[in-house]
Amino acid sequence: MVCGDSHYTNLALTLTNIGSAVGTFIYGVLGDEFLPESPRWLVSRERFTEATDILMRIAKANGKTIDRETLLAKVKILGDRIQKEKETVSNSPMDLIRYPYLRKKFLIVTYCWVANDLAYYGLQYNLPNLDVVAVIPDGIPNVAVVCSVIGKFGSTSSFMAIYQQSSELYPTAVRSIGMGITGAVGCVAVVLAPYIVYLANYAKYIPFLIIGLVAVTASMSATLLPETLDEILPQTIQDGETFGRDQRYLMCKW
Repeated sequence: MVCGDSHYTNLALTLTNIGSAVGTFIYGVLGDEFLPESPRWLVSRERFTEATDILMRIAKANGKTIDRETLLAKVKILGDRIQKEKETVSNSPMDLIRYPYLRKKFLIVTYCWVANDLAYYGLQYNLPNLDVVAVIPDGIPNVAVVCSVIGKFGSTSSFMAIYQQSSELYPTAVRSIGMGITGAVGCVAVVLAPYIVYLANYAKYIPFLIIGLVAVTASMSATLLPETLDEILPQTIQDGETFGRDQRYLMCKW
C-alpha cells in the first residue's frame, strides 16, 4: 500500500467498501431472522406482551426468576408513562439541544463520533506520509503499515464502545433521532478527511497534528459522560435530562 503503486491503494479501498456493504446486508438479514426486537422499542409501540416474553427469556438466560404477570404489569406501567409523554410532548430533534444536560451529552457523543471517523479515515488516506513520524524509520514501509493498522485498530475498538454508549445515553423517545444525527455529523469527518490529508503538501506533519488534537480532545471530553453500567437507562426526555447528574467525574464500575 505504501510502495507507490496507487492502484493497490484504490483496490484495497474498493474491496473494503464492497466487504462492508456485503457484510452489512448479511448481518442485517441474520439479525432480523434470529435477534429479538428491543423490549424498550416494543414497549414504546405498546406491544407489552411481546416485550414481556422477551424479558422473560432474558431473565431465564441470566438465571433469574420472576412472575410473568408481575413483569407484565410493570411493563404496562412503563408503557403508560411513555404514552402520556407522547400525548403531551411531541418529540423532535430540538429536544436534544433544548435541555442543557442532555445537550451536553449529545454534543460530546457527536464530537467523539467525528473524532473516530477522522482518525480512522485520516490514517487510511494519509498512510504514505507516515514516514514523517520520527519513530518510524524512513524507507521501511512495513513499519508504517503496522503503525497505521494499530491506529485503525484503536479507532475501530473505540467505535464498538461509542455505538453502545451512544444508544444507552440517548433516551428511548429520541434514540433513533439522536443516533441518526450523530452518525450523519460523523460522516462530515469522512468528507473532510481527504482535504485534511491534502495539507500534507504544505507540511507532512499537519494532518497528523490535526487528527491527533481532535482525537485527544475527544478522549478527554468523553470522560465527562456518565457511566451506564448497572444503571436504569433513560426512557423519556426527562429521564435523559436527569440521567447521570448524580454521578461524580470519572465514575467507573468494573
